[in-house]
Amino acid sequence: MRVKKTAILLHQPRTGSFELHAQEGMKDFNISILPDNALLAYLKKEQNVLTLDELVQVKESARTEAIEKEINVIQESMRWLDVSAVAPLFVNKEITGIILLGNKLSGDAYMKDDIDFLQAFTSQSAVALENARLYKESQEFGQKLKNKVEEATQELAAANKELTKLDKNKSEFMNIASHQLYTPTTALRGYLSMLREGDFGEMSKEQKPIIEKLEASTTRLIDLIRNLLDISRIEDGRLELELESVDMTEMMKGLIHELTPNALKKKLKIIFHEPTTPIPHVIADNQRIRQVALNIVDNAIKYTNDGRIDVMITTEKDNIIVSVKDTGKGLAKEDAIRLFNKFTRVGNASRYHTDGSGLGLYVAKQIIKEHKGDVDVESEGEGKGSTFTITLPTQNSINSLKIGEKVE
Repeated sequence: MRVKKTAILLHQPRTGSFELHAQEGMKDFNISILPDNALLAYLKKEQNVLTLDELVQVKESARTEAIEKEINVIQESMRWLDVSAVAPLFVNKEITGIILLGNKLSGDAYMKDDIDFLQAFTSQSAVALENARLYKESQEFGQKLKNKVEEATQELAAANKELTKLDKNKSEFMNIASHQLYTPTTALRGYLSMLREGDFGEMSKEQKPIIEKLEASTTRLIDLIRNLLDISRIEDGRLELELESVDMTEMMKGLIHELTPNALKKKLKIIFHEPTTPIPHVIADNQRIRQVALNIVDNAIKYTNDGRIDVMITTEKDNIIVSVKDTGKGLAKEDAIRLFNKFTRVGNASRYHTDGSGLGLYVAKQIIKEHKGDVDVESEGEGKGSTFTITLPTQNSINSLKIGEKVE
């Protein structure tokens, strides 16, 4: 354009004003244009390049005093800025910047070709500048986001470290407390058993039921302590398994025989369905697997008031599946999902058996997982019974544990 001076002012979203961004040939030029300036209002209305010569023509053809007054104000603004032309930068019909141009070096007026060129130039410049602004904002936002993420990550790491420490302290406390309780409680049960059997002399009829209740309560307390000890060992990775080849068919037959009196007291049928074909052995800790199976069958008896309990053993690919099906209380869908959580007793369990801790099934699931298996439950709903399944890999299968193997 070969002009004496020029300046670019860009819109500042925070204040709404137009601030100097770049200039050439304008010494000590450092101004801002406020958003209520009459020049801006006129540019927004006309949406075109404005020159002083054009304003003179508009003023001469003005039909009202109001228009003439408006032109006078705009002329004063341009003279104050010491410019001969103003080119607005529009994006989505909003002014995002202004290019101020002084007189041409030749002294000539701005012609139609000049204005057409400026119009084409400003439309492309406006888009380019807006893209540059958005890119800069995205970079700044990205950096801020990165800083926030790093800050949050550090906070989470610190919180996780503290939680790990607290969890370790909790496990240590649980382990120590359980050990300290286990020995005297076991001794207490032993002495109660001796009293009940008359080792210290004959008891009266009034004393016997009290001793029996004390012995039953002590047994429940020992079971709770054992569960707490198992949880501590499992969560610390210290659960030791004494692995051997286990015949699950014989184990379940023995369990059913042992628990039949409990079922008969409630007038329930408990039936073990003998497999029609030989069932492979599993490599497992016999005592702990027996503990899990006993827990599940005993629960089936506790939560069944009428009907029967069916126990079956089948094979599926390289797994054996022990199923315990009852006609008892059943489970709602949401309860079945939470059933194996720690300290969880679902539905109305506490109404039927107030002595439960909500740990038995959690411990059972963790023990079976240590054996590379799983425990699950299915129920059609409350009052429709439940089916618990224990799945274990068969001996010599790819997932089976090995005798002498250290379980991690």
